[in-house]
Amino acid sequence: MQERERAILLEEVLLKKKKAKEKKEKKVTKREETATVKEAVVVVREEELKVEETQVRVEIIKKKVVSKERLDEEGEYSEEEIDLPLPIFEMKPSPTSVREGDTIRITYKLADESEATVQWAKNGKTLTAEAGSRFKFGHDSKTGLHYLEVVEAELEDIGEYTVRAENDGGIIACTVSVNVATKIDKKAPKLEEYPKPMIVKEGTDIELECKVTGLIILSLLMLLSVA
Repeated sequence: MQERERAILLEEVLLKKKKAKEKKEKKVTKREETATVKEAVVVVREEELKVEETQVRVEIIKKKVVSKERLDEEGEYSEEEIDLPLPIFEMKPSPTSVREGDTIRITYKLADESEATVQWAKNGKTLTAEAGSRFKFGHDSKTGLHYLEVVEAELEDIGEYTVRAENDGGIIACTVSVNVATKIDKKAPKLEEYPKPMIVKEGTDIELECKVTGLIILSLLMLLSVA
């Protein structure tokens, strides 16, 4: 009989501990304020890297927002996680290739409801459209497309360009490559220096020199005339 009473008593103690633990888990850190407070704060940022296409690298950083509301003057709070929408790219930028002196133009389109701030970077360094700069940010009202332009492209403009859209829900960054090709001189080939006459002994090697400018020469034909 005593063993049964001990078992019942032990069960009651364990039950009380379990209830106390559950009550403790429901409580949120107490604060000293006495007035009713409701606030939303960013608690953590979860980073996730996704590659959606072989030519466009997409990075998504989701913000987790937690709303805290105090329930009573003793300092108990309730927490609710809020899932806010990310910016939406209706059209992502595409890689581009131009020749020296041409204009680089990278376009994209964000959904109207995104309400995001946009920032451009080249190889991780922020781009700005300062006075006298070759960089220009614009918007085409007819198509709804936004764009980055780099006028008079140079070889130093080669690299990775990233457009970064951020709102309360998080960040989406799209990165594409830009290539600038050297401009080819399309002038017709011109013989600047002709081979010089030579007198040699029979059986010796002959070496004739000439100088050609203009378009790259793929082949050169020498004709021999015997008197």
